[in-house]
Amino acid sequence: MAPDRQREVAPGSTSSSVSSPRHAAVLSVLLLAANAPLAIWAAAFSARGAGDARTHARMAAAIARHGLSHGWTDAYGAGFPLGLHYPLVHSLVAALLVKAGLAPMVALDVLGLLAVLAAPFAVLAVGLRAGARPSAALAAALVVSWVTPGGYFVGGYEAFYGLGLFSQAMVIPFVVLLAGAVARRGPFWHATAAAVLATLLHPQIAVAAALVMSLPVALSRDRGALERYLRAGVAMGLVGAAVYGPGIATLKLPFGWPPMEAWRTIGFGPDHLRAWFFDGELLDVNRPPILTALWVGSLLVVLARLGRPLPRAAALASTVTVTLAVSGGALLRLGRAGSFLLSFLQPLRVLALVPLVAAFTVLVAIEEAAPVVAAVYGRAVSRLAPAARSRLERPWVAAAVPLALFAAVALPGRFAVAELVSQKVLGILGSFPANDACGPPFAAVSTPRPVKGWVASLSGGRLWYDDTTPRAVECEFATGFEIDSRVPIAVTSGVGAHVGVLELAFHQLAPTRAGSARRAEALGVRHVLLFDGPPKDPGWTTTHAIGDIVMADRVGGTDLVGVGCITTRWSGSNAALERRLFAGLATPEGADLLLHPNALVALEITRGRVSETPRDPGDCSSQGAVVTERPREPGAVEADIDAPAPIDVVLRVTAFPTWRVLVDGRPTPTTTVAPGFPSVRVGAGRHHVEAVVAPLPGYLVGVLLALLCAGLCSWPRRRRTRA
Repeated sequence: MAPDRQREVAPGSTSSSVSSPRHAAVLSVLLLAANAPLAIWAAAFSARGAGDARTHARMAAAIARHGLSHGWTDAYGAGFPLGLHYPLVHSLVAALLVKAGLAPMVALDVLGLLAVLAAPFAVLAVGLRAGARPSAALAAALVVSWVTPGGYFVGGYEAFYGLGLFSQAMVIPFVVLLAGAVARRGPFWHATAAAVLATLLHPQIAVAAALVMSLPVALSRDRGALERYLRAGVAMGLVGAAVYGPGIATLKLPFGWPPMEAWRTIGFGPDHLRAWFFDGELLDVNRPPILTALWVGSLLVVLARLGRPLPRAAALASTVTVTLAVSGGALLRLGRAGSFLLSFLQPLRVLALVPLVAAFTVLVAIEEAAPVVAAVYGRAVSRLAPAARSRLERPWVAAAVPLALFAAVALPGRFAVAELVSQKVLGILGSFPANDACGPPFAAVSTPRPVKGWVASLSGGRLWYDDTTPRAVECEFATGFEIDSRVPIAVTSGVGAHVGVLELAFHQLAPTRAGSARRAEALGVRHVLLFDGPPKDPGWTTTHAIGDIVMADRVGGTDLVGVGCITTRWSGSNAALERRLFAGLATPEGADLLLHPNALVALEITRGRVSETPRDPGDCSSQGAVVTERPREPGAVEADIDAPAPIDVVLRVTAFPTWRVLVDGRPTPTTTVAPGFPSVRVGAGRHHVEAVVAPLPGYLVGVLLALLCAGLCSWPRRRRTRA
């Protein structure tokens, strides 16, 4: 880590250890110009959103529209608790911008663009404040700016614009500030505040950053840096435990990760190292491995200087980062302990720190090599004529030459990647002709695209569309129809908006298979938007159609409140039940069983393997039952039930421990039924059912206490005075 005292400047050095305001201004202008390719990305994706960005925009719109009276959003699936299920701060900030009048995706664009730009500027500022040469600080900032990752969540413009990783883009500047606050002497609150903000924005990346810094700090022999690190770590742990700990403890069925490729949960193995370092597939995808070569070359420089604190810190940071990034398989082999660690230490998220670690290594290597390079440069210049020598001996000239070479080699490739992506986006937008429901952008009279108008006019139930087909994904990208929906979206490909078992359940609606209307009712889906013709089931009626793009509504049935009878009970551990549900939903027969609106499967979390026992419904019958739903805000459900026989009332919302259900004003215990909804038994006759979800008891108080304790971690030590 950087020593607390500033580096002394040797006479004749090519740089000053302290950058003047004029230096900082010039460097800022250069860095802004170096990020010109970002403008191409921003223009291509403007107001559209990709992947997670779209889901964040919709959640921000839902918060702005409905507020957070119950701490719950129903924007996607069957809803989920905000904060416990996914970080909340950036969604709240986006919601404030939406409330101020910005369109949801524009609000995300503004915040994402600022965050993407803030990362290299934070690197530049931290480098200058630590006493680095301006040229070294600028080179490090350029490394962060010009990273071109693939789909590995590494960083760069693609992290936000290509994959939509909004929360990751937001947290990176604060990780840089955290590292700078730990390394450089200053008030303790600088480090603790950065640690708390990073934790609130993205806990996995914050934890990864703390682990990457651990060895460099511990071996720095800098007591001040160690104390700042420990205080920041305590603050991070307190806030992380208070904000996310209850979620880890209580988010059982139907929460959890849905079945997906192993790399999404445990990251990549050591077999990827060759591709990352020899083929440049980590920092230089789709172009020559320039940044990769620069990082590796810088590593060789710092390895030759391990006796000094900064090179040792850079070497350790690089080693720890790469090791953690490929540790997922090893952690998984630890069994239950490894699964617990993977819940907050995700190797895939460690990759987000690679550009920062590479930039730090480059900065240190330049600082270490500068005296030797300056001496060689000085000898070469001394042989020139006096007039030329006087001009070339100026420090800024010596620094400008290698930076200009770096830009000449790396920047064209960055522009080429940006242009390639822009052409791809234009190709998608141009694929919808004027008579298509998804295009053109706007008609001559500025009316919305047809599909947006269809979605915006919906009411009741949920909207389902096949978010896995290319045509549907491209139409959503071109129009942004999800954000216009006034009803919850039943499916999402955005990480953070899914809820484990329910994500798979909603995808098994399968409108082209017989019985889809019945499965849709079991999931509270009233509307389907299809891109290959109408659904093959008489339970649907077409309301809109242009070519093969069809909007259909389900005929009859109920929406968010249903009635039926529990006919089977499954009991077992949470993990065993989860595996059994995933296996059942993966087959047509299993999906029909678990997604029947009237024959219900009760889920009971006990221990051990799953046991399936039939249950005699007794006098329970759904025949003749009438359900009258009353519109409520997210996090609340209300309906009148008129049944000639006892009946199980299903609330098609995500089961969560704090749902409080009142039947005729009296609290009533709930039973979770497949695929993950609460239910209550009511007797024959007319009943009023009301359900409201709430935060976990003491949750808000615990968060406030954690923030208070984090503030105490910033309290300065009282200095001892001698008598």
